[in-house]
Amino acid sequence: MAYILTNAHRKRVALKVNARELYHIARLRTDRHAQWDIRETAERMVALGKKVMPLTLMLATGKDGFASLYDQTFTS
Repeated sequence: MAYILTNAHRKRVALKVNARELYHIARLRTDRHAQWDIRETAERMVALGKKVMPLTLMLATGKDGFASLYDQTFTS
């Protein structure tokens, strides 16, 4: 059965990802070049993941912010 939805419709989606997939999503979708609404959704996803796995996801960020986050985390 086919559906046609306009941009004004909201659709709930359930997604199950592991830490590696969440890193990949963060790298691509939390970058400053990503579309703003996709970036906000990805940032919320990463924030929820960091609550559950803070050490595993401590460097989960976009491509543009990784170097500064790494330096901030590991250099004195």
